[in-house]
Amino acid sequence: MMKIHAFIIFIFFVQNLHAQTEISLRLQKGRTYCTTTSNTTTITRTEGGVEQQTINIEKGGFCYKIIEDHDSVFLAETFFTFFGQTIQSPDMNTTASSDHPEEGGLSKILSSYINKPFLVWLRNDYSWIKTQGLDSIFLHSYDDYKLPDTTRKYLDSVILEMVKDFTRNDANLSAVLYSKNKIIPGNVWTTSTSSEHVIPTNDNLSYYLSETGGDLFTVKGTGTTQSTDDITNDGVEISTYEMSGTTEVTVTYYKTDCWMKNGSLITELTGKGYLKNISTGVIRTVPMKIKTEATIEGYRVN
Repeated sequence: MMKIHAFIIFIFFVQNLHAQTEISLRLQKGRTYCTTTSNTTTITRTEGGVEQQTINIEKGGFCYKIIEDHDSVFLAETFFTFFGQTIQSPDMNTTASSDHPEEGGLSKILSSYINKPFLVWLRNDYSWIKTQGLDSIFLHSYDDYKLPDTTRKYLDSVILEMVKDFTRNDANLSAVLYSKNKIIPGNVWTTSTSSEHVIPTNDNLSYYLSETGGDLFTVKGTGTTQSTDDITNDGVEISTYEMSGTTEVTVTYYKTDCWMKNGSLITELTGKGYLKNISTGVIRTVPMKIKTEATIEGYRVN
């Protein structure tokens, strides 16, 4: 689910379009602001002359109910509305959805996250300052399963780190996306962010005001994405990558409070992965392509 959240962080906010403007949220106390997202990642690998594809589709939704507003910091009662995942690969085809807990397994765990309130302290640049109660929601998601103490402790540590990532990823990306540039026709502003399009990447994008009319305006961004030197370890292989490509972002906002109406993100990477088997020490060089297509829809309640 991290990629879903990571895409939401790309959606930065503009105050209004009259004269000088800052990228800033203007949420109203008592209102609820929601998003639904869909993220499709296609990984193509070629080994031994054979091309194989893995498709991962993640969907999710959540809402902020604003209960306090103090000096550009919002306190929001937050809850997830939906989670779903589909994986299609030569080795497996699986689907899980929070809408079908009766199917058990991951679907049951995902359903346990839904409509459980937790608190988020949110800056007007969209970064999360801290959360309260989110760890409890995740930690209790496998209470119905009889797990060995060692397994439970391991899951606890993974989930607590995941909760930290929610806040850390928000802060890292939104700190760059927040800007005091003039959001006016002809002005261009740039961002440099670290993110994850399956592999760790650095993104350098240029944004501009595409169009404005009525209660809406649209911002577009284009630029380059490059893999980092970071090493990933999945317990079976240690991997590094040499990949590069492009990213395109388009987001339409409401002028009144700068919540997003809709948006899209497309990233395409090509290059190679260097995969070292931990047990044998054998290193494989694998030509790869990674394409990420994400969409977001926003709506407001009350």
